[in-house]
Amino acid sequence: MAEEIDFRGNIQGPVTAVDTGAQTLAVLGQTVVITAATSVDDDINPVSLAGISVGDILEISGMTAADGTVQATRIERKPAGTGFQIIGTVTSTDAMAKTLMINALVVNFSAAMLVDFPTTGPKDGDLVEATGTSLDASGALVATRLELRTGMDFRAAAAARSEIEGLITRFASATDFDVSGRPVNTSSSTSFAGGSAGDLALNLRIEVEGTVNTAGGEQRS
Repeated sequence: MAEEIDFRGNIQGPVTAVDTGAQTLAVLGQTVVITAATSVDDDINPVSLAGISVGDILEISGMTAADGTVQATRIERKPAGTGFQIIGTVTSTDAMAKTLMINALVVNFSAAMLVDFPTTGPKDGDLVEATGTSLDASGALVATRLELRTGMDFRAAAAARSEIEGLITRFASATDFDVSGRPVNTSSSTSFAGGSAGDLALNLRIEVEGTVNTAGGEQRS
């Protein structure tokens, strides 16, 4: 019995490019990949990439690959005037100018409410959620709220049984890799369903079940 459900899409904002050949969209500086598994809302007609135009405001849920592209699992159209939102990993933080980048999107957080950050503010490598209602003349998102999301997608007590599903975003070996940025270790006792250790590779979508170690980050499956 669920006590709380917290859903947040990866991206919500205006479409700036549609590539029907590559089956991709550009939304808030992010490359969104459409696949046969992507669910497209019935409000989009036709119910495919062909029903999407530049300027449409979309909410996109999906899985982030190692190169920052989002493999869409669900796309919905939103009405004009809907606010903008993005979750992603920070690069190019400028503490003086109070800007940062999430892939190709510049986020101006000079007037934003900062949530859950240390006093030093955001830094490169943080997973953040930025929200706002407008883009400035250069196309930067003018954030009204910036929230630190690192670790918020996975909150399990050490030694508790847990699971995580996503793309392999770092692959050192079949015993040492990341799923959606979360470190995973396997061992000789790990069982594999639907494949073997030799099938593991960067950007492969998998589900991992196991326990969290005392560091609170690695998942031993």
